[in-house]
Amino acid sequence: MNTFVIIFRRRLPALAGDERQRLNDETTAWAKKHSDHKLDPRILSGERSLFGPDCATAHGDESILSALLFLEARHLGEAEEIARSHPGIRYGFTGEVRPWARPGAAAGS
Repeated sequence: MNTFVIIFRRRLPALAGDERQRLNDETTAWAKKHSDHKLDPRILSGERSLFGPDCATAHGDESILSALLFLEARHLGEAEEIARSHPGIRYGFTGEVRPWARPGAAAGS
């Protein structure tokens, strides 16, 4: 198995309370279905500090990085299939799937 990360972004405004609860309920059921992929989520706060040259134009405000979900899958196609089935996609979140490795292990990339 290989390790991947799903990077979730959301557009503003944030979800209303009832929508947020539905998303949480659907995500819990989705995670149980995919528990064999060793899901390891990280929810990010909306608070942030941008730095570096041209960070305002490079990052823009069109979407906010909101969560990282580490998982195991056989290959990128399987990780993408899992990501596309995430309930957040139906609630306006976008996702990006990437192979992930600890620093040093990815030196050849």
